[in-house]
Amino acid sequence: MILQIQGLTKRFHGLTAVDRVDMHVDKGEILAIIGPNGAGKTTLFNCITNTLPPTQGSVIWKGENIAGKGPHLAAQKGIIRSFQHANLFPALTVKENVLIGAHRRYAGGFWKTMAGAKSAGKEEQQIQKAASEVLKAYELIDKRNRPARSLSFGEMRRLQIAICMAGKPELLLLDEPAGGLNPEETQQLMGMIRRIQAQGITVCLVEHDMKFVMGLCSRVIVLDAGRKIAEGAPAEIQNNQQVIKVYLGGIQFA
Repeated sequence: MILQIQGLTKRFHGLTAVDRVDMHVDKGEILAIIGPNGAGKTTLFNCITNTLPPTQGSVIWKGENIAGKGPHLAAQKGIIRSFQHANLFPALTVKENVLIGAHRRYAGGFWKTMAGAKSAGKEEQQIQKAASEVLKAYELIDKRNRPARSLSFGEMRRLQIAICMAGKPELLLLDEPAGGLNPEETQQLMGMIRRIQAQGITVCLVEHDMKFVMGLCSRVIVLDAGRKIAEGAPAEIQNNQQVIKVYLGGIQFA
């Protein structure tokens, strides 16, 4: 176990988005967090990565409670996330976007390097090398000098994961990575995530595509109205009557 969530709660002006959630993430697994819209999934991610401080509860990373200590600390420790919508700098090149991702794990910082600080020299060489390796791995090297806005939707999704991987994650959080992809792109994404896992990286994802989740993940957690209502292997979740009731008229498990 590399991450443990204890009693995590997040309230917004009286509205409870995440309600006393207990969960854990095991090293090397692919874990899915599912639930209907408004269930609190993205808010939970935001609390794990310190984008939002929890109202109460703990986010324990390898024995250290990092809750509320800021997103930079989470990134430095190897907790890297993507977002529901491609969170890119559209006017910057593909390579510049990846370089920004790489700087998450280094002390110098992107803007320090851009300003030409001498202390960033050796570090920048490492970052440039890491960025080039990621661009090759995600088949974006030929597009490295193109602005990110010129990519196709599927390529933008791939770039988003490449940016995360440039930050050298130990825990990769993916927020609806299959959203908007066609069936072929979805299959390619599944293969990509399996290869990420094979590198020893733990993956936790939020997703609405149930075929994607059930075909990829070893364990599934279900949220509804901010609370955890079920947890188990995909087959268990598919046959859980409470989960089926939550999804009636919505996402189907077929």
